[in-house]
Amino acid sequence: MKKIVILLMFFILGNQIFTQNESKNIPISIGYLSNLGYQPGPKIGTQFNLKNWETEAEKLTKQKSFYVSPQIGFFVYPNVNTSYLVNADLGYKRVKSHMNNYSAFSVGLGFINQSQITKRKINLSDGSQEKIRENWGWFLPTLNYEFGKAINSKIGWYGKGSYGFKMSSTRENVAVIFVELGITFKI
Repeated sequence: MKKIVILLMFFILGNQIFTQNESKNIPISIGYLSNLGYQPGPKIGTQFNLKNWETEAEKLTKQKSFYVSPQIGFFVYPNVNTSYLVNADLGYKRVKSHMNNYSAFSVGLGFINQSQITKRKINLSDGSQEKIRENWGWFLPTLNYEFGKAINSKIGWYGKGSYGFKMSSTRENVAVIFVELGITFKI
């Protein structure tokens, strides 16, 4: 719990640094993050546009942007492991203004800290259990695809799929797939 509070404090402080120069609304996304659909957990993030431009065609305007999106979250596989994620995505986003939907492609770089139960000891005299945990850390580069739709000017929904590779010098390297569903609102 202490790690989550510290990560949230860094997120809020970083957000304040970036928002001092911006007078427009900042999007906050809150989602349900899941590794392969069965390890649930929340994820919170924001987005800062680096460059915006518009293209116009017949009866159609597309807003495009390059963005960076810092995120924190965690997911749990009950009675097996708990994972904390700190991530930043750099991406390209297209918004179709006539339909209020968007799609985005991004690459991410993150870090996962995982606390996993490796041994269980059971005292046969009283039935008590002792769980022995080990902590591991991995760097996590990802490829991401995101889509969503604005419900109105302040709120919308999104879905995101990510494919990544957990890399460590002391543990085996593992491919991971993340699925995320959530809402975005502007404050």
